[in-house]
Amino acid sequence: MEYRCGVYEIICIPTQEKYVGSSVDLSNRFGGHRFALRHKKHHSKKLQASYDIYGETNFRFRILCYCGSRDLDTFENLAIKAINPEFNTNPEAHKNSPESIEKTRRAKIGRPRLDMIGNKYCLGKHCTNPLTKEQKMLGTQASAQRRSEDKSIRDALYRFRLMREG
Repeated sequence: MEYRCGVYEIICIPTQEKYVGSSVDLSNRFGGHRFALRHKKHHSKKLQASYDIYGETNFRFRILCYCGSRDLDTFENLAIKAINPEFNTNPEAHKNSPESIEKTRRAKIGRPRLDMIGNKYCLGKHCTNPLTKEQKMLGTQASAQRRSEDKSIRDALYRFRLMREG
């Protein structure tokens, strides 16, 4: 299964109010939003209230752009500034409070770090399945292709922003 990184929006059709987010795995993130909304546990209280009033059929999940994982915050911030979503609780992407950061850090203490390489998992530097030269070469080629795609996506998002302002 391929994981797609990108920026998305959730739209309430009757009110046209929006939520903008980003994820390294859009499919999984959409599922997470749906699950939280269905179980009345979504972190955005405004989005949850609107969902409770209008129901699931009046909401659409839409991908705004695909990008590399390192560019997610940049593109999400651009989309937030261009769209000005009503359901977002923070005016910037991934701005966590120092308390939230500390809580996450404490929760991770003592757990082994799993890094994914291709379809193989390894524990930090002690990888049991190191990359071959061919895999490294393919990774380099894929990175070059992603950079090229990212540039075209940045250009498209810039034009999208200009259209909305003009």
